[in-house]
Amino acid sequence: MVIKKEHALALLNTQAQEKKGLACQITVKAEEDPYLELELQNLLEQGKSPIEYVLTYWGRNLVYILEEMIQKGLIPHPIDWDERFRWIGTEVIAMIESAIKSGDLTGDETFEILKERGFASEVHEEKKGWKKKINDYAKFIYDIYTNAKPRLEISKELAKYIVALPPGPAETKTLPQHGRFPILLESMRLISFSVPKSDVYTLSGLGQAVQKTVQNMALSLETVINEDYMYSLIKILDSGIESISPEQLEVLAELAFIDAGGNILPAGENLLEVYKLWSEKEYRPVKTFDLETLDQELLKGIEIVWEKNKSNPEIVPTAEKLIHFLMEKPLKDYKHLLSFYGRKINQAMGYQKKEELKKKWSELYTIEHLFKHFYEKGNQWYEKLYDTTKESLYTLEAFNLISLEIDEKTKKPVYVLTEYGKKVLEDIKEKGSRDITATAVKAITITKTQFGAPNYHWYEEAQNLHLVGGGYPTKSGQLYENLAYDIKRLPHITRFE
Repeated sequence: MVIKKEHALALLNTQAQEKKGLACQITVKAEEDPYLELELQNLLEQGKSPIEYVLTYWGRNLVYILEEMIQKGLIPHPIDWDERFRWIGTEVIAMIESAIKSGDLTGDETFEILKERGFASEVHEEKKGWKKKINDYAKFIYDIYTNAKPRLEISKELAKYIVALPPGPAETKTLPQHGRFPILLESMRLISFSVPKSDVYTLSGLGQAVQKTVQNMALSLETVINEDYMYSLIKILDSGIESISPEQLEVLAELAFIDAGGNILPAGENLLEVYKLWSEKEYRPVKTFDLETLDQELLKGIEIVWEKNKSNPEIVPTAEKLIHFLMEKPLKDYKHLLSFYGRKINQAMGYQKKEELKKKWSELYTIEHLFKHFYEKGNQWYEKLYDTTKESLYTLEAFNLISLEIDEKTKKPVYVLTEYGKKVLEDIKEKGSRDITATAVKAITITKTQFGAPNYHWYEEAQNLHLVGGGYPTKSGQLYENLAYDIKRLPHITRFE
C-alpha cells in the first residue's frame, strides 16, 4: 500500500466526482497511472467503462480520514505535499503496527515521521507524564491496510523487471528505477521498505513467491499472472481439467503452469504458493539464530580432537579435553581475547578483573599463561573457563549442532558434530570465525513476512558478516536462515540469564 501526492489527489478527485453523481473519467493516458495503482490497492475500482473509476468501500474510508485530518490541521492538503513525500507506505504501516503492539507508544526514531503524517502526537497522562503515542487515524489506516485485499496482476514487462530484480535485502538506492514498476510492486504488496527512512528494500514474502513463479514460467502473454489464472489452477487441483473451459486450459498451458494433460508444472506449483499467500496471508513467523565465536572455536576443536583420535583412541573430545584445546590457543592481543570469548566471559567478570586482565596482557602471551596467572592468584580462572566452555557446549547442544554420546572404547561422554554442526563448520572454514548475530540473521528471515524489511543497522550487520551481498542472501545467509527454521531447539537457560 502506497499513497503519495498523486494518489491522494486522485482519491480526492474521485470523491469530488462522486458528490456530483458522476464516475471519475480519465481520458488522458499519462494521468491514469495513479488510478491504476489505487485500483490494484483495492481503493478504486472500474466503473461502467474502462476509463471510469469509483471509490471502493476502503477507498471511501481512506478519503474520509484524509479530509478530516486536513480539516483538523493534522496534515496539509495534498496539493502542498512534496512529490517525493510518502504519506503511507510499507515503512509507515510497519511503524504503526509496531506502535499498536506497544500499547500505542511510538519509538523515538519513528515518532517524528508519524507525527509529520498526522498519525502521532505527545499525550499527557495523569501520573505518567507525557507519552508519544499514535492516534485513532493511524489505527484506522492500519485497519484499512489489514482488510483491503489488493489485486494481483503482473504484465509481461513487469514480470521481466521482477525476474532481473535482486530480491534483497539491499539498499533502496540500488533499486532499478524502471518507470513506475517499484510503485506497482508496492501497490500489490510485493515489495517492502525499511523503518524508518526506507533506505533498505526487500521483496515481501508474496513478492518472492511471485518472483519464483515468473522465473519458472513462460512469459508468452501480455498478462502473465492474474487472479483468473490462479482460480483456474485451483479448479484443476480440486476438480480436474474438466472443470475449466478449453480456452482457460490453453492459457495455463501456454504460460507453462500445466502440461497438455493438465498436470501441474513447477511454475504452477509456485503459483499455488502465490495464491496461498495472497488469499490467506499465511506467512511464516520470524525466527533467528545466534552463534558466538567461542561456540565456533569449540566446533573446530571437536573436529580436531576427533582427528587426533584416529591415531590415538584414548584422545576423545570430552569437556576437559576441549578446555585444554582452548587454553593452548595462542592469542596475539587483548582485543582478540575479547572477541574470542565474546560476552560470555564478560558477563562473569567485574570491572576490576577486566582492568587487571588488560594490564597483565602486556606480559602474557597465551591463554594458558593468562589463566595460570589468575589461577595461582586464587581467582580460580580455570574453573571460570570450565564454566564458560560448558555453557557454550550446552548452547551448541541446544541448537542441535553437537550431541553428547558415550564413546564405545573409553566409555567417556564425548561430543559429536551433527549434520547441522558439520554444515556450520564448513561455513566457518570458508568465511572464518565471527559472531553470527540474531539481528543479522533476522535481516534475512524477516523478508518472508507480509511487509517486513530489515532496518539499515540489521542490513549492515548482515553484510559485514557475509550473510547478504549484491541484493541476495549469500550461501552463508541461506545456511543460517535454514538453521533458524529447521533445527529442533532444546530448552537452555544459562546462569546469567
